[in-house]
Amino acid sequence: MVVLSEMMQKSLSAQVFSSGGAGVNEYDELASRYQEIQQKLQEISSRVEHKKQQGMVIKRFCRLMKETEIMITEFDIDQFLILVDHITVYGKVDIQVMFRDGTVL
Repeated sequence: MVVLSEMMQKSLSAQVFSSGGAGVNEYDELASRYQEIQQKLQEISSRVEHKKQQGMVIKRFCRLMKETEIMITEFDIDQFLILVDHITVYGKVDIQVMFRDGTVL
């Protein structure tokens, strides 16, 4: 990104000394590329932050389960209904579980 920014600055400087419109076109292309890269960076950063939040939620859930004094060894519908608010199925391998405390997995 720094290299692209430097290229844009050089293009802008060249535009000032240039009498033709070539500098403007080059600057516009570089500005467009810069915007595209900025958008991709934003998307990737957003995905990374979402994954970090998911990891924190899972760790919190695991810590909560470890702190319970009763060992859960089999499925208990009452415990399930106490914990889970609803489940949304988007596809065969794509589901979302909403817990009563607002946690989403």
